[in-house]
Amino acid sequence: MFMLNFFSKIFCEIFLFDIHKRKQEIIFDVTGNQICTGWFNILPNSNADFSVVITANDGSKFFSGKVIKKGKKDFSFNVTDTKDIKCTMTANFFENNKSKTAELEIKFDTQFDTFRKDVAKQVRIEPATYSLTKIGNVMMDMNNYIDKLITKLSRVDVESKKTFIFSILLSMVVLIVYVIVEIYLLNQMKTFFKTKKLI
Repeated sequence: MFMLNFFSKIFCEIFLFDIHKRKQEIIFDVTGNQICTGWFNILPNSNADFSVVITANDGSKFFSGKVIKKGKKDFSFNVTDTKDIKCTMTANFFENNKSKTAELEIKFDTQFDTFRKDVAKQVRIEPATYSLTKIGNVMMDMNNYIDKLITKLSRVDVESKKTFIFSILLSMVVLIVYVIVEIYLLNQMKTFFKTKKLI
């Protein structure tokens, strides 16, 4: 007997049956609001067909049928409440065959029943809305950050222009003062040479 816990999973397994082990059971712990689907398939070289019954722990029957060698036997059912789902597989060996072994492949899949509006809202829409809200908030934060950065850069641009203009004006003033001082010094030197009668 196997016990599995499902939240929206896929189970696929091959079970081996023989004359001493004709019946096997597997139990799936299925949460509520699930669609359960799957199939049974008898593998080649198996010398049996199978009787399969899928029931719940409360006694309700979801599937009952015979699985024969010609293809897969599909099943599908809904579970509204959390339940233990029991799958009982019994091998019916062929009398005329010496080999008493058989293999049965089973696939069991669960997913949320999003066809129901309340489940779809809870499972799909609310998480998607939450994710979109988070993305919107991140985008808004990025937009605010970019606006602040643009404002800071424009202030830096204005400040750099002011600094550039100030440095140009200061350079011009220093140049003018330098030229005036040089002219004054040249005149002083001329006067000195004239007084010494060197020119």
